[in-house]
Amino acid sequence: MRSTPKNLDYIVRLIDKRNRIVGFRVLQKLLQPTHEFFKARVGYLTELEKYQGQGCSNYLLYPRVSAVKENPYVLHQRRRSHTGRIAQKLFRLFDGRDGEKMDLERPVLYKLFLTMPEQLSEWIVSREDGVKIAWRLFHRFWKDYLRINGECDGKGSGALVNLHIWETTNPLKPHVHFHCLILSHCFFRKGEDGWDVKQRWVTPWADCLIPSYRLHKKGGKPCWAVNRKRKDGIPDGVTKLIKEKWKARLLALAEHWNIEDKAIFPRGKVNVKALYVPFSERPRVMGAINYNQRHWIEDYVKYTMERPDCPRPPGWLYRYVNRGRAFGCWKFLSRIAPDEGKGGGISKVSPVTGETMVYCGTVSVEELLAESKGRIGFIDFERGRLKVGNLTKSDIEWLRSATRSPPEI
Repeated sequence: MRSTPKNLDYIVRLIDKRNRIVGFRVLQKLLQPTHEFFKARVGYLTELEKYQGQGCSNYLLYPRVSAVKENPYVLHQRRRSHTGRIAQKLFRLFDGRDGEKMDLERPVLYKLFLTMPEQLSEWIVSREDGVKIAWRLFHRFWKDYLRINGECDGKGSGALVNLHIWETTNPLKPHVHFHCLILSHCFFRKGEDGWDVKQRWVTPWADCLIPSYRLHKKGGKPCWAVNRKRKDGIPDGVTKLIKEKWKARLLALAEHWNIEDKAIFPRGKVNVKALYVPFSERPRVMGAINYNQRHWIEDYVKYTMERPDCPRPPGWLYRYVNRGRAFGCWKFLSRIAPDEGKGGGISKVSPVTGETMVYCGTVSVEELLAESKGRIGFIDFERGRLKVGNLTKSDIEWLRSATRSPPEI
C-alpha cells in the first residue's frame, strides 16, 4: 500500500494500471463483523458495478451487497454517495468551469476542529436534550466567528458542520466535538440574475495564511502549495484567537447550567485545530468531507475487532444520527453553481477527480478474476488520505468467501 502523491495526473495513471475495487478495506471490515451486536446485521457480496473515468482503460469497481439497512457497510455506502454529491457541487464552483468563470483566487477549504472537556462531554450525552444544547452552543460561537470576520448577517461565509459525540478510538466513550468545513470565499446574491463572489479570503485567516509558491514539474505552471515551514500554513495566533472565543462559550454554557467551571476545565483541555486544503487537491477535499460524514458504527466495528468482548453501544450512541448542518452560502451551493443538465442512466463521481464516470454494467467476482487474471487492485480512504494498493492472495480468498451468505454468529 502506498500513500497518494499530490500530483493528480500521476494518481489517475497509477490507479488505471489495473481494475481496482473502491473501498476494499472498508468492505472487508464492515460487511461481516463478528461481534454479537451485529448478529442480525451481516451481509454478503453479490456483484461489482463497473465504472470508467474519461480517458481510462480499466474500471473502478463498486461492491453491490445484500444486507439489511443497519449493516455497517450499507450505512457507509449511503455516506459515500452523499459525499460525492457535496464534492460535485464544490468542484463545479471552486475547481471547475464555474471557478474559472468567476476567476476565484486560490480557493481552499478550511478545516476547523472544536472539542469539549471530558466532563462536559459526559454531561451532554447524559441529557435527552444534550445534542440540542451542543448545537445551540455552536450557533452562538458561529456568530462570534462572523463578528471576527466583520459580518453581521452571516449570509456570506459558508460552512458545513458535523457534531460527533463519540471518540474515534473508543466509540463507547463520550467525546463531543465539532468538525467544520468552511469555504474560503464569500458568495452574495446579486439580484435575481445570479450570485457575486467577494474576492478575498475570509478574515482573520486571510492576513495570517502563509502561502508559498512552487511550479509544476511539467509545463512550469504556477500553483499554490502549503508552506513547508508549517504543515497547515495557519499561524498559532489564529488558532489562539478562535480558541479564546470557543472557550468563552464553553464557560458561558457551564455558568448557565450551574456547572462548576474548575471541574470541567482540568489543565485547560480544550483542543482547537485550524487547517486548510487547496481545492486543487481533490482527493484530500473528498477525504475531509467523507471523514466528517461517517457513521459512528464504522468506528465501533473497528473497536470490536480489537476487543471482541466489548459491551454493546450505549443508548446515547445507538440513538445518535450524524447529520451535517449548512451555514451561510453553503446552503445555496446548488443555486450558485447549478448543474447544466444531467445525463440519463446510472453515474457515479470519481473518488479521485470528482468527475462523473460512465456506468459499464456489473461483473461477478469470478468473472472479474478471470478477466483480470487475478491482478486486482484497490483504493481506500484512511482518515481522509487516499491509499492505493493491490490485493494479495488472502484478500482474493476473502473476496470469494464474502459472496457466500455468512454463517450464524
